[in-house]
Amino acid sequence: MSLAEPVVVDNLENSQAETPLSLQRALTFTSMFEMRVTLSAQRPAAREGLVRLTFHELNQRANALARFLVAQGAGPGDRVALALGRSVDLLVAMLAVVKAGAAYVPLDPMHPPQRTAFILEDSDATLILLEPRGFGELPPGGRPVVDLGDEAVRADLSMRPVHDLIDRDRVRPLRPDDPVYLIYTSGSTGQPKGVVIEHRSLVAYLRRGLTSYAGLRGRCLWHSTLAFDATVTTVHGSLVSGGELHIGDLDGCCGVEHPQEDITFIKITPSHLPLFADITDPPWPTVELMFGGELLRIEAARQAALAGATLIHHYGPTETTVGCIDLRIPAVEELGDGPVPIGRPMPGVTVYVLDQGLKPVAEGVAGELYVSGAQVARGYWRQPELTAARFLDCPFEPGERMYRTGDLVRRRPDGLIEFIGRADDQVKIRGLRVEPAEIETAVLACPGVRSAAVLAHSSPDHSSRLVAYLVVDEGTTWAGVRALLREKLPAHMVPSQAIMLRSLPLTVNGKTDRAVLQALDVLEPAPEDATAPPTPEAQNDRSADAPGPDEERERLREMFATILNLPTIGPDEDFFDIGGDSLLGLRLLARVRAVFGMKIAARKFLDEPTVSGMARLLWPGPGGGTQNSVPTGAVKLTKGGSL
Repeated sequence: MSLAEPVVVDNLENSQAETPLSLQRALTFTSMFEMRVTLSAQRPAAREGLVRLTFHELNQRANALARFLVAQGAGPGDRVALALGRSVDLLVAMLAVVKAGAAYVPLDPMHPPQRTAFILEDSDATLILLEPRGFGELPPGGRPVVDLGDEAVRADLSMRPVHDLIDRDRVRPLRPDDPVYLIYTSGSTGQPKGVVIEHRSLVAYLRRGLTSYAGLRGRCLWHSTLAFDATVTTVHGSLVSGGELHIGDLDGCCGVEHPQEDITFIKITPSHLPLFADITDPPWPTVELMFGGELLRIEAARQAALAGATLIHHYGPTETTVGCIDLRIPAVEELGDGPVPIGRPMPGVTVYVLDQGLKPVAEGVAGELYVSGAQVARGYWRQPELTAARFLDCPFEPGERMYRTGDLVRRRPDGLIEFIGRADDQVKIRGLRVEPAEIETAVLACPGVRSAAVLAHSSPDHSSRLVAYLVVDEGTTWAGVRALLREKLPAHMVPSQAIMLRSLPLTVNGKTDRAVLQALDVLEPAPEDATAPPTPEAQNDRSADAPGPDEERERLREMFATILNLPTIGPDEDFFDIGGDSLLGLRLLARVRAVFGMKIAARKFLDEPTVSGMARLLWPGPGGGTQNSVPTGAVKLTKGGSL
């Protein structure tokens, strides 16, 4: 690891000894961060391209904005929505909100406007902080919006005091049980549900990072949306540990001026690993690689272990503040086959493996996992009945609550916990929680749909994809239904395929027989599917219309088919209509960059997600070159070489 810049990861094997007691004793995230600023004022805290802020500079900018927010009436008990893309400005805005005492509500710029509108309405945000260049347009609504790029706002901020706020500067004193963020996850009622996380819970979680995740004190890659709570490990963990956040992407994460080998900590889902295989120079961290969001299998662990960093398996529902169980993976050859255990409870966390009567089960016997301790969330925002059903009084610890995870696990003789499956229909898609019932509600709201069921199917690489089973009126097509779903649901919740049926199979109790649906062959659309793609022969007949040399165009078509695990595809088939998703799209762009030496802008690919569209971006005319593709200048091309 290069130490040319003043970011040092000291005594990596003794993180706890190097953590000041003041940080471990902090009661709020605000005080924890401000203690870190005092300890590391001149160390770099964040980098975005050529923009770099020290902890002192970051703190001053956040303080000025926090005072602005207080002047607008925001304080403890309020919620402020963050409508910014991943950037230094988002970091400043998030810190400003919590310094003012309010809770931040992260919005994802990739979510459809209807979902964003629901979150803004449901959260009852006091105001919205907006950076249009990184977020785009907000859905219409009557809530106050502060455009952080507005000259008048910038002028106002430049006149604000920049020292830390104290309680008399706020609307009221900030307490450890005040909410620090409100984050939305998929909900079984047909709408997303908000999870309220308090300062004390976040502080309890971050103590684990301070004492156990040494890589957070180095250079940490922030590559995913703040609306995905797994990002808290990297962003908040780095901020209190004294590390430097590098804001970038997994593909070319830090740019040529910041060598990727300097990255010390990355958190990804196991679904990200195939992307690493397609990147020319993958950003393997030098200290710790953390997996979270979905089950890690031993095959993936073996692949990742080759990079040399320590592997960490990290488990936890959003309701237990990001993570509550973890495992520093020993030598992978000692793990055996199958899934990797999720680990042991973190300090301050108590877990129970219980039967349906809330009685402990024996070692090795499957039971449902319950979690208690300071990391358990306050509950669901404005959903008291759901909160009461999932957050229970703990029968083993008077005065404590425990969260019912819905995960089935068993405890091994060595104390490690193994994940078995779900007690309900909830699934994980690329690390993100999905309630099929929410998707089914959205599908049933589409005109012409009479019945619907949504299930997750496992691919050969152990990733999951959603398949919709539909009974529709004559003339209703999957293409039309899917278009409506894209207006309501995030991309990862839109099924990648639909099977049209005359009726859904039922159990003897009159419920949808999901076992029968699961057994259907999802590789071949049912004859009733009016939107079945044209035959490969018909598509091949049209391939001559696409631009680009014949040999290179054929290689491009093979890339699409390989990524999608299909024998072949036509030049005009939509990548996302035949099984593609955002992660597969990133893998495709990385492979195109490696083979053809051209970097395609992701948004341009989204506009034309077909072989023909990609060909037009790569080969727009004689001589090539286009504003949408950039020669990397670092890829050696070999004619006829492998993909």
